[in-house]
Amino acid sequence: MPYVYWQPEFLRYLEVVGLVGARTAQIEPQISVTERDIQESMELLPKKDKQIIILHTGSGDPRRRWPPEKFARLGDFLSARDLLVVLVGIESERDIVQKVIGGMQHEAVDASGKTSLEALVGLMKRSALVVSNDSGPLHLAVATGAPTVGIYWGPNLVTAGPAARSNHRPHLAWTLACPSCGRNTIHDVCGHLDSLVSEVNVEDVFESAMELLATGDQKSLPLSEAN
Repeated sequence: MPYVYWQPEFLRYLEVVGLVGARTAQIEPQISVTERDIQESMELLPKKDKQIIILHTGSGDPRRRWPPEKFARLGDFLSARDLLVVLVGIESERDIVQKVIGGMQHEAVDASGKTSLEALVGLMKRSALVVSNDSGPLHLAVATGAPTVGIYWGPNLVTAGPAARSNHRPHLAWTLACPSCGRNTIHDVCGHLDSLVSEVNVEDVFESAMELLATGDQKSLPLSEAN
């Protein structure tokens, strides 16, 4: 089977295994969150009266990172509505988290470099919303059933975005030319690390966040194969 770029990765894999007869009743990845996961998250962040909003500001590829100042503005918008903003990330992303918190007028919880995988999963399960760059933690949040607002480089939404929209809202930028050299970023690797998603609007992301929060605990139903 030839590799064709423009296809969701999870459908690509299901199509391959389907050639040998495998069938599935569900196309979106899901993980089971355990009591241990919840307990580890409670040790990190005890139960609060406020709804938890997780911001993940990093990404393995710097080009997929929304600017820290935009995350800071979003964090202030959310905090001003009596929501508890919690920033997560691995140790190497702490500098980014500090830039975000340093640019905020309201307080936020810095959990970067402090979460085990279990604690992160538990925290996502407890959260009312996860806002994230296109990254591993965003896909993890989707798999836990948490509502998400994802910030994507356009082509990556096609290959890696969630299938459902009932509790997932993608925002994307179609910057295909490298801001530094103008080369096509789909076909060429130029080595520049300029953000390709900086054009995503803060107010639009905030509007999606509030829309999802207004739905309460509504979860998307698993997507099944057509009969």
